[in-house]
Amino acid sequence: MSNKSTDEFESIVLDLLNEDPVKKMEYISCHGSANFLEHSINVAYMSYRICKRFGLDYRAAAKGGMLHDLFLYDWRDGEHNGRHCFSHPQVAYKNAMRLCSKADHIDDLTDLEKDIILKHMWPLSAKRPRYRESLVVCLADKMCAAMESLHMKRIMRKRTAHLIAV
Repeated sequence: MSNKSTDEFESIVLDLLNEDPVKKMEYISCHGSANFLEHSINVAYMSYRICKRFGLDYRAAAKGGMLHDLFLYDWRDGEHNGRHCFSHPQVAYKNAMRLCSKADHIDDLTDLEKDIILKHMWPLSAKRPRYRESLVVCLADKMCAAMESLHMKRIMRKRTAHLIAV
């Protein structure tokens, strides 16, 4: 199911989806039956749509949404002693910085994208989001997590399912 909106979204995130660290997110379980790649696509797409609707930086929201959980470890393995929700934004940020600096075809993170990744766990994180787009991604993350936990994945992915197979 292709339309102008999903085609534009895909053009924004496609380079990220082709990178090995992002592909590895498919193998880490998330909420319900979703994995972190599916979750990140859901968050990025929802954030993209909301920001586009309200005249905000939808490109930064999509990119930040794709990278907000780029921590690449199984958070349920017990090693993180209940601190995962507080520490993973910094790990994702470091991984996203490394990814964007190494890939010639992906722009470095902007201050807005950094804020999105670092503050997406607010209000659990100490500092609140600085930008409206950061707040949108923060709320989209929570809405997607709730929907995934309730096994509403089919409803959420009807427009973005093809991106998982990229």
